[in-house]
Amino acid sequence: PVPAEETRNPPQARHGDQAMQVLAAVVAMVLRTADLTRRVVLRGDIYEEEDFSTATQSFTFSPQLTTGALASLVTGAVQVLQTAFEGQPGAAELCAFLTFRQAYLQCLQSLSSISKDNIDSNMASAEEAIEEAARALRVLEVVSMDAEGLAEAAAFAFDRDINRSILSSGPPRRIHVPTLGETLQGFQGVLLGLSFACQTLRSSTITELTR
Repeated sequence: PVPAEETRNPPQARHGDQAMQVLAAVVAMVLRTADLTRRVVLRGDIYEEEDFSTATQSFTFSPQLTTGALASLVTGAVQVLQTAFEGQPGAAELCAFLTFRQAYLQCLQSLSSISKDNIDSNMASAEEAIEEAARALRVLEVVSMDAEGLAEAAAFAFDRDINRSILSSGPPRRIHVPTLGETLQGFQGVLLGLSFACQTLRSSTITELTR
């Protein structure tokens, strides 16, 4: 006979809920990163509309999700991957991805809130987060060698004509869906740029900056 608990909550349903917990952590971090990036660009007034669109069309970035709640969500997702999905294909890579996303967001948060009163502590936090994000990327680089077909597999999710109605009568530009390897290389470039930003903040003269 099937135990009553298995009847009420079969393993497939539990795994489905746990998978949604992991997905929620990934989406929440991407959402928070997009919100923070937008606010930094707006505050710096360093964009042109054709390069960076700050309009949200009334879309909200889940402001009710606090930093503490987000950290708890990520911690729970990692625990799920290390227990319920231990040994399954992709579990270790998802852990590395969550680690990268969390470190990347921490770096942005530290740099975006720097002031003359906290520059030393925030710089140290940002540089530590950059190193952690770089370590996670190195784990994912190994995976990318065997996963180049993922971009084509996911291409159906990208509508190249989604904003066609607001464009001119010219032919639409074809959007390149990057491979996993290209995406990782892009993030490596971002981390290098953030490292340079830290170097810039620590330099007091042009000579120091150009060494």
